[in-house]
Formats: sequence, C-alpha cells, structure tokens
Amino acid sequence: MKHSKIILISIFTFIFTLIGFGIIWCLTTWTRLSMDELVFELSAPLRGVGKDMLTKFLVKCLMPTSLLVALLLFFSRKAAKSQGRILVFSLIISMAFFAVCATIFWEKHDVTDYIRNLGDESTFIEDNYVDAGTVDITFPEKKRNLIYIYLESMELTYGAIENGGGFRTSCIPELEELAKEGECFGSSDTLNGALVPYGTTWTMGAMFAQSTGLPLKISVGDNMMSDQENFFPEITSIGERLAREGYNQELLLGSDANFGGRTNFYKAHGNYTIHDYVYANENGVIPKDYYEFWGYEDEKLFEIAKKDLKELSSKDEPFNLTMLTVDTHFWDGYVCHLCRNEFGDNQYANVMCCSSRQVTGFVRWIQQQDFYENTTIVLCGDHTTMNEAFTSEKPEGYERKTYTVILNSAVNRERKEEKIEYSTLDMFPTTIAALGASISGQQLGLGINLFSGKETYVELYGLDFINREFKKGSSFMDSLADIVVDEETMRQHGWLPDADTNVISYNEETDTIRVSVDNIINVKKLSKVYAITYDEAMHRISKTKMELMPDRSYECDVSLKKLPHKMGQIIIEAVGDKKYTVGELSGYLPLQAHDSLSIYADLLESYDNIAIIMANNGDFTRTAIGSDLNVIHRLGMTGKLYKSSDLCMYCVIDGQNSNCETSEDLLIYDCVLSENGPPVHIESSQDHASIVIDGVDYASAGKGLNIVIYDYSKENVIDSACFELQYKDLNHPRANLDIKLDGDNATITASQLNLDEVDSMEKASLRGVIWDGTHYKHPIDFKFNKDSDSVYIADLDLKGYDPTDIYLEVFLYDDEIKEEYRVIDWNGNVNLLKGAFAEELSYLFDNLQDRVLILSTVDSSPELFEPAVQDILKEHGVNSFLEPYEDSSSFLVIDSSSINEGSDYDDLQYDCSYNENVVSLYCSCWDNKYYSSIMINNHEVCRNDHGINGVVYNYVTDMVEDVFTYDANAFTDGDFLMER
Repeated sequence: MKHSKIILISIFTFIFTLIGFGIIWCLTTWTRLSMDELVFELSAPLRGVGKDMLTKFLVKCLMPTSLLVALLLFFSRKAAKSQGRILVFSLIISMAFFAVCATIFWEKHDVTDYIRNLGDESTFIEDNYVDAGTVDITFPEKKRNLIYIYLESMELTYGAIENGGGFRTSCIPELEELAKEGECFGSSDTLNGALVPYGTTWTMGAMFAQSTGLPLKISVGDNMMSDQENFFPEITSIGERLAREGYNQELLLGSDANFGGRTNFYKAHGNYTIHDYVYANENGVIPKDYYEFWGYEDEKLFEIAKKDLKELSSKDEPFNLTMLTVDTHFWDGYVCHLCRNEFGDNQYANVMCCSSRQVTGFVRWIQQQDFYENTTIVLCGDHTTMNEAFTSEKPEGYERKTYTVILNSAVNRERKEEKIEYSTLDMFPTTIAALGASISGQQLGLGINLFSGKETYVELYGLDFINREFKKGSSFMDSLADIVVDEETMRQHGWLPDADTNVISYNEETDTIRVSVDNIINVKKLSKVYAITYDEAMHRISKTKMELMPDRSYECDVSLKKLPHKMGQIIIEAVGDKKYTVGELSGYLPLQAHDSLSIYADLLESYDNIAIIMANNGDFTRTAIGSDLNVIHRLGMTGKLYKSSDLCMYCVIDGQNSNCETSEDLLIYDCVLSENGPPVHIESSQDHASIVIDGVDYASAGKGLNIVIYDYSKENVIDSACFELQYKDLNHPRANLDIKLDGDNATITASQLNLDEVDSMEKASLRGVIWDGTHYKHPIDFKFNKDSDSVYIADLDLKGYDPTDIYLEVFLYDDEIKEEYRVIDWNGNVNLLKGAFAEELSYLFDNLQDRVLILSTVDSSPELFEPAVQDILKEHGVNSFLEPYEDSSSFLVIDSSSINEGSDYDDLQYDCSYNENVVSLYCSCWDNKYYSSIMINNHEVCRNDHGINGVVYNYVTDMVEDVFTYDANAFTDGDFLMER
C-alpha cells in the first residue's frame, strides 16, 4: 500500500477512535448534565479548567487512542503482505466503534428531544417570573451580614439514611449536625435539601439559580457566557439587592473566576470584589505559580476567608462574603493532607468526609467571632454530583438533593415541622428573608421564600413538569440574557418580530393621527399590516389596514374620536405565514412618535400651551445622530451639545423662555412653571435622570434623552418619552456608493467598505434592493459581484424606472454568523449618487436649474478638499467658503443664478427662500455650539456629521434629492468618503 494511503487511513482511524473515546468520557464524566448544559460545558473556554480534568481527558481519550493506532501501525508493518487489509479493517472497526458510541450518546442524552425542544416555545418562566428589581423589599435598620458558601457537589444523599440521607454510613456527619442546628426545611425527624431543576445542574448554573431564582437557560454553544460582556443585564440578583442596601461584597474561590462566566456575572450583578486563584497568585496570597487541582485547595480557602472576614467585619458597612469550595469536585475529589483513610479505597468518600470536617470547622470559627451575632450563614451544595456511581448505594426511589442549611437566621418559618419540597431556585428569596428583610409577595424570580407559608413551584407543579418546561425554548430568557442572536436563529424560532412604529402627524380638525410602520423584521411572507386600536380598558375600537407607501413603509389614518382624552393603545399586527405583533403605541396617542425625535418635535410644534422639560441619563451626545442634536436645539436648547464629551444636560422650555445648562458633572435644577404651574425638580447625570413635577417623577429613567410634556390647559403631564439617540449604524459597515447610468443600464459600485462589525469580506456578501415611486410593490433584488478586494459591482436594467426618484437599500450579509447590516438607505436622483464629490459637483453645476446646493461645515476645513473639488468650486466662483482653517465655520448656498457663502470663527446663519420654500442654514465652530443645521420648511435635513454636510434640494418638486457628508475617511487611510 502506498505511503500516502497509509497516512490517510491512519489519520481517519485515529479521529474516529478519539471521538469514540471522547463520547465515552463525556457519558461517564457528565452523567447528569442535560444536552444543552453539556454543550455549555464543552463550548466554554478552557481558561480556568482544572488540570485534573485535562489530565483525565489525556489519560482516558488521547492516550488510549494514540496507543491503539501506534500498535496498529506496528503490527501492520510486520505483516507487510496483509498491511492494506489490516489497515482498512481497522478503519472499519474504528468507524463502527464511533457509530455505536454516538448512538448510545444520542439515546442517553435524548438528542432528538433536545433538537425538537429547540423549536418548542414555553412561556412558563415568563408567566410566573417576578422581577426582583421591582419588588418592595424592606431590610431591618441594622442590617445583618451574610456568609454564603456554595459547597461543590455536596448532596444530602451522603448523609445517613436515618437522618434523611441515602448512605448506610454517613460521609458527612459534621454537616449533618450543622443541619440539625440550623434550618433545612425538613420535618421534625428528617433533614431536607434542595432539588436541582434543569438548567442549574453545573456550577455556574447553580450559582446563577441561587442568586436570581432562574435557571441558566441560554442559547448555548454559539454564545458562551464567558465571552459575553453582559451577563443577563435585564435581571436583578441578590448581589444587586444587597448592593442597594450598602453591602460590601466579595466573591472568594480557589479557582479562576473567569471560568463559566463567573467574573462577568458577579461584577455586573453587585460589583463584587473578586478574590480568586488569579488574584491570590498575583497578590502574594499564595506562593507564586502555586497550582493544585483547580487552583488552590479548600484548606487555603478557609484560611484566606478568615483573614478576609476580619477585614470585612472591621468596616462600617454590612458585608456579604460568597464562597465556593472545590475539593469535592468530581470525579474523585482532591486529597489534601487533612484527609483520612476512613472509607478505604473510596477516595471520593474520604474527600467528602474531609470536606465535612473542614466546612464545619470553619463555621465553628465564625460562630466564635464577635460579628457572628449579627451574621447569617447559608451552606448549600451548588448541585448534585455528576459522579452518579458514587450515589449508587442509595435506596430505590430516593430523590437526590443538595445539602442545605441556614444558620443564625433572623426569622423562623411559618410551616413548622412540615417538610417543604423546594429547589435551589428558592434560595434567593429565602436568603434575603433570613437576613430579616420582608419581601412583598414572598417571591423573587421563580423562587419562593421558604420561611413564608407560600407553596413552592415544586409543590404546585412537580419537578418533572418544571423540567419539561425549562427544556423548551424561551424567548423571554433570551431577551433577559441580552445575548446577540443571529438573524437566522431568530427566523427559525420566530423570535423578535419588530418594526419602527411612529405617529407622524395629527390632524386636529378630523381628530386623526397618521401612523407609520417601517423596517419590519422577522416576519415571514409579509402580506398585510393592520393598526388595531384599543381604549384604556383594552376594548377594541377599530382595525385599519395600512397602505404600502412608495418608500415601502406602511401608513394609515387612525381616528381618536372614540378614545376619551385621546388615551389608548394601538397594536401593529403584521400578517405573513401567521400573525405577528411588531409594534405598539400607547398613552396620549397624538404624541406617540417615540422612535423618532425629529417627528416628535414636529408634533410638538402644533401645541401652543405646553412646557417641554428635558434631561439626559448617561452619555448621548457622543453617539447621537447629528441631526438629532439639531432637533434638540430647535426645541429650545441653547447650550453647547458638542459630540466629544460625556455631557449632563437639562432644559426647560416654558412658553417663550428657555432655561438650560450642560456640564460633565451632576446637574440639579429647581423651578416653578409659569402660569401658576407646578414645581419642577430636575436631575441629570451619567447614571440617572429625574424630572419631578408636583412630586411625581415622570422621567422614564431610560438611557438617553428623557422628555416630559406638561399641558397648561389640561393642567397635567400629557406625555413622557425617552430617546436613546444612539447612532445604531455607527460601527456597522459603511461604503462609498456610485451609480453610472448608460441609457437604461445602471452600474452600481460599492467601495471603501468599513468592516468594523465583520471579520472578513471573505465571509460576507453584498446585496441590494432598488425601486422607484411606481415599482415599490415589486422592487428589484440584486447581488454585488466582487471586482477586487475592496470593490463590489452590480449591473442592473432600470428600463421603465424614473431615475430622479430612486430608492436604494444595500445590505452586507455576514455568512458566518448569519447577520445582516444595512450599508445605505437612500432616496433621490440617481445621477447624484456619485462616489466622488468632484463628479457630483460637475453634474450639479451642469444641472443647477430648479436646484440649490447647500454646504455647511462641522470641524472640517474646505481647504482640505481634494484638488479636483477645489478646482471645480473655484471655477464656478466660490471664494470665501474655501478659505477657513480648522475649527472655523463656513457655508455655501449656490443655485443657477447666485452664490452665497461665508466663513468665520463665530456662529453663521443664512436664510433664503425658493418658490416660498424656506431654507435656513446655521453652522457653528468648536468654540461655540459645534454643529451644522440645514432646515427646509422647518424640517431638519442635515446629517450634522464631522466634515462637509451637503444637501441638494429641488425647489420645484419640493424634493430633497441628496443628503451627504463629505470627509476624509478614517477607515480608508484618509481617502475622502461620500457618506449618505
């Protein structure tokens, strides 16, 4: 047999054999993990994994595979004549070995059920969830300290049968005594522990569950929590509730806290100080480069904990020390010098017994300290052990539970002497209650306060039912996780159908509002869109079919005549393969333009007798669309809103008066509204905003610009809105686009792509959609062909299309993560869509009849223009516009008969009119307000981005034909870019 074939067969034999041994290793290692939990463990980064686990993989998988293949090659060479047959036969055997192992794995973990559940949606969590962030929790005046110790793989099962355990001889006698002294919610003669639901059966899942009352149920595999910047940012954990009460919090563990995302979770939820193995190594707590088992052993953990407790207890604040032991980690645990040979060669039992002594000894030390009188201790197994063989002697029908006890609780339970069936989810509210705090409703997350008389969800539904529901998909949990889920996954699961929904006008005479719906996503086979109106009592008033508009948005008029005080709700229903709710409007409907600050400002102009109060929460000027900053100025803000600093801002527009201020520090302002209006208190900072009117805070508290509208005639607040003002496409791919027309043939060229969000164009494709005002129901979908590394070209036949009214959308599709980015969304005269400004200027100057070109600068000097651009402008008589230096202001307004230009270091303003259409231009340099504004008939059209902002306006058709920014592109080494 040829040498190359021998190598190839050997490689495949090695691979199939290794995978087979790997499957066996998984089946014997993670015996109780569900399929998606197993995926989570196997897909997590190796950082922080114990050397013992890696060693086990090498010993049980890699070494036997290598040995078998080596022996195969040795004996096949000895039998030279039969070498080929031996190798082929060995390959067949390895494939059969793999197939058998894979079949066992498939059946053991019910992979068919796992795949089916991926598409099976449950609302059980959403229907029963109680947000801990909104629950009223009252702590005692003197707050108790908390010491919460997660005991790795510690089960009640290891205790004696007569005490509620599962062993004839207890492995944890000391812990049993502790459980008898404290509260474990058992009966008068039997100890009790916590059941472990699906999604909580590994360490991170367990810590998450006991901290939040929720299973760690996520789209695992593609998105590991270790890689997430935000670990379930939408939930409130015990750490956050204690942080609100001023607790000093620390997470102490002898392994790397980064493993499984623990650092991310505890930093984000309570701002814990992390003292892990890495911290101990880097700060001299343990000898440099010391490493045992998963980091350092529990003996050192408890000694370090004693020192940390002395420091924590010396401070004025109450403390929460959360710990995680590690010596009892499966398979056989870690044998330290304190372990005894009490169970012969049963190493795991010896380690459990050693841990029982160490944990109890540590608790006894705590009980001797002065701070213990005001300290509650919680001991809870993180989950049951994955070494199922160790618990095989338990009685038939015995239900395995974690070891659980609460010591020195501030309260007693109401269901006295009654064994309570509960799960680890219930530890969250129960721990809060043990600190002496009262909980409104007795529930947090899905956890029930066990000290109350309320039934747990395990008692109401049973663990089997809960596990079935937890196994199913939950879009609610995915939304809480805030994990980036690619578009393809959302389509498969039917998640997050959405749209931009706005009121765009209000007709006072007919008492109707014009509703617009645009950018509908995740709706299959979209055919119709309806606006369904309800009154405040949710009685249906009307259902209106929305009309498809030339820009492919949907619009309709909705009557408010049957809505008292114009208050109600409008649900937007998209009909495709099924009905989807894609948006809603609620409240005072004439002002529901909360997705568009510009439209919102337009609506406010029709109100004469109102006060507008604004305050921002967090940074919004740096990432806001420039045109939105212009709108804020138009509303009445007179302060400087430059886009390069973290600004706090408030503004009160009260009739003709405007009071405003900006600062990088906290702002507080108090006033009384005119016309005998109510008192107003405003606060603006980087982490909150308050707009208090007559004692009520109406600010939505959302990040961004909070606006409250007070109506003097109604003598109350009629609307409260929050605009994030985040330029969503700021870091998304952008491109320079150019269209060349040759008769009916159009060549579209995309170049200078900024690929901040895409790893490589090798994994991406560019596509577009194009139509005009008469073909909007059936647009042309097309793809770009790659011409070179950075240039993409598409050729189209636009026969029958109006080139002066073209709509064009271009998308970049990331083929690897199945996500789509909008590169451009443009409408105008296709002849103006030039990639080079010089080309656009040449066309414009040849076709200025009925048109006006308006240019305004933002921190960019026209002297930096490319020579070709400067030459064209000079040729047509432009002078002073080209003279300014950096940080000055300049503008240019040029039509077929006149040139108006100006430049200065002060504010510049210019107004003119064309056929009664009013053009107002304003620009300001850095030392003043640092922005550019171009309004046509009182509507802002300027992008107000860094560079030269341009607008091409046809005053005969009253159509803005092009809006762009011309500037040196930082992403293409200083090349000039036409951005639209």
